[in-house]
Amino acid sequence: AADKERFLSIIREVLRAQVTSGIDKKALQAGINSAEFRFREADFGRFPKGLLYGIQCLDSWLYDDREPFLHLGALEIYRFLREQADTDYFEKLVEEYLLKNTHASVVIALPKRGLGAAREEALANKLQAYKDSLNDAQLEKLVEETRQLRAYQEEPSAPEDLEKIPMLTRADLERKAAPLHNREVQTGGTTFVHHAIYANGIDYLTLLFDIRDLAPEELPYLGILKTVLGYVDTASYSYAELANEINIHTGGIGAGIGFYPNVRHTGDYEMTYEVRTKVVADKLPDAMRLIREILLTSKLADAKRLHEILAQTKTRLQTALSASGDYVASMRAMSYFSQMAACQDATGGIACYRVVADYEEHFEEKKDELIKTLTRLVKKIFTARRMKVSITCEEKDYAAVEQAVLALKGELYPSEDVGAPQKIALAKKNEGFMDASQVQYVARAGNFVQHGFSYHGALKILKVILGYDYLWNNIRVKGGAYGCGNGCLRNGDMYFASYRDPNLEATNEIYDGIPAYLEGFTADEREMTKYIIGTISDLDIPLNPSAKGARSMTAYLQELSEEELQRERDEVLLATQEDIRGLRDLVASVLSDGNFCVIGNEETLRENRELFGVLEELG
Repeated sequence: AADKERFLSIIREVLRAQVTSGIDKKALQAGINSAEFRFREADFGRFPKGLLYGIQCLDSWLYDDREPFLHLGALEIYRFLREQADTDYFEKLVEEYLLKNTHASVVIALPKRGLGAAREEALANKLQAYKDSLNDAQLEKLVEETRQLRAYQEEPSAPEDLEKIPMLTRADLERKAAPLHNREVQTGGTTFVHHAIYANGIDYLTLLFDIRDLAPEELPYLGILKTVLGYVDTASYSYAELANEINIHTGGIGAGIGFYPNVRHTGDYEMTYEVRTKVVADKLPDAMRLIREILLTSKLADAKRLHEILAQTKTRLQTALSASGDYVASMRAMSYFSQMAACQDATGGIACYRVVADYEEHFEEKKDELIKTLTRLVKKIFTARRMKVSITCEEKDYAAVEQAVLALKGELYPSEDVGAPQKIALAKKNEGFMDASQVQYVARAGNFVQHGFSYHGALKILKVILGYDYLWNNIRVKGGAYGCGNGCLRNGDMYFASYRDPNLEATNEIYDGIPAYLEGFTADEREMTKYIIGTISDLDIPLNPSAKGARSMTAYLQELSEEELQRERDEVLLATQEDIRGLRDLVASVLSDGNFCVIGNEETLRENRELFGVLEELG
């Protein structure tokens, strides 16, 4: 808070400099091109394109019923903006709407340790005072109203009411699983997997480098490396210039860590460092030039820039721990028994956060060690022998992409033999991580394959049933949590998690009650069909060309066939209540492992200290 004026002065000074000196023309061109690429690609992820276009229509239709398609016809807008880049149009916008705008506010949010506990205590005192003010009749009335509320929450809707809602039948659902688009090509000793899909002239390219043989102590550095490459200076560009070049010529260049559990060999998995780009076909040479620039000439010894990126990475990880605590806690719980989950935690979870936070805090004394390790990893990872290639494009564009990749391959670092997969030490069981939040993220996990059970399509339905019935009603409706979830992989890893949960021990007891719930599970044909429709809606999410290619490549790396996908779909479509009941022992085996992880309020975790093998502050 003491830096308020300094904070505001930096903003004002930068904006004034933009107006007086002019905005960088390449930056303007990059911004416009990047926005136009996104507009043309219209990648709305899991959401149907038509639905999102309809919502965009409402944005203008609400204010002018003569202009419903205003935001869909944006190409003319981009043409206009590109013409204005060489004028002072944008500088005037900054001056008029930012610098001279009198309608501005500054909001300061100050954290206070123990505030959550203090508020809870104040609320408890307030409620106790209210209770003390009531006479016996008023107290009895309150108790009765609470009893009625709980009965209402637990009472199912009347069948005659539910039957008024029109529904599809199983026969209305598509029986055939979506196809895979994989054509394996071996060229020059490199495996190419081509996903021949119409992509409106865009090439989607992913370079996958096998990293299963990295030493366990190297894994957290991957989480740092993926945030560094592309954000430091290279031989030809400053990092700001590099960002402009990427946005001018491509739809983006990014990196990530991929994990692919093998469906045929329990415990085996692929782990890859992935470099991705999407680019209009005639800009492919520029994309490959920039990828080469990033992989082979990045200046990792720039300590000042490295420290800035570490601080940003630490903040992003802290945000993820807060915003996606259910996922982080689930991943950590699975790291107690799963090598793959332990690697995920090391490269992007709590273990990674600790390494990043330590380097950020002790940067001056440890920077040389960090630079040395990152430099060594770059030369170790980006070699020809480690590389597989995934290409999503039309048939006519494939040859050009293949040749461009082979040209890059010839410039990669000298190849070494890829070693055997390394074992990483599993995390200690049953951990509690304390932070300043008022709520918890409570996760339980286990592996049913290790107990002799096999994957079945009914597990997809179980996810829907628990998410919208048992867990939802008990954790969300009655327990007051913001949300709940569950899921499993074909390798047997399974988890249950709550989101922004005021409870801890009670939620853990709800998880323990799942087997009994399944044992008594009943559903008539209408109810089962409802659950099956919900499951199929998850299986049949609209996929754009990029997502179709990614789905196909995932299946390729997991050794998952179309026949297995069809069998799973058939098991979903033909499932009965007996199939759901039959999952009772499978779920009980997962819960019997006792893998328990909680991220949340310090006071609440300390009050439940006996539940944890390890209890420590998160950061």
